[in-house]
Amino acid sequence: MAKKSEKIEKNYAQVLFELSPREKHEYYLNILKEWQKIVAEVPEFQKLLLNPDFSEYDRNTIICETLQEFSPNDQMIMDFFMELAKNKRLEELPNIIECYTALLQKELGIQPIDVISAYEIVEEEKYELRAAIEKTLHTNTVINWCVDESLIGGLIIKIGDAVIDNSIKGALKNIKHELQA
Repeated sequence: MAKKSEKIEKNYAQVLFELSPREKHEYYLNILKEWQKIVAEVPEFQKLLLNPDFSEYDRNTIICETLQEFSPNDQMIMDFFMELAKNKRLEELPNIIECYTALLQKELGIQPIDVISAYEIVEEEKYELRAAIEKTLHTNTVINWCVDESLIGGLIIKIGDAVIDNSIKGALKNIKHELQA
């Protein structure tokens, strides 16, 4: 079962996605990421916005002035950020971005996939693996490449809830389980 905050984050992402014009979906994702970048570079900025002694008027003024830098006169995105601030949800932005990204990928017909390997995969192998996956799934993909040296060798591929474990570590676990049975 999803945590309450995960549901709230999905709701915020869903509302922004549904209320915004289709042609602005990628643009809004970039705005969300740009805001997150500012917060990462200047942590005091978010602390100021989260300070309960800071008035709502002052908070909204700073939000609007900041957004004017990279999204001039876009009332929808300003209202969205002011709503996040009012409801004390600015800290949830990374998860909201993740949910919004998933919505955009779904709209564009892109399947997110995690490929976990025991070592860094070279670009040529990544290209071949991506092509094979896309041919099998009949869809475009966005692949998150990860390294987990504990796998010893092989790959783990995660597509949604499905997991294909072709790692040596996974094979050893299976052998151990069979021997214990």
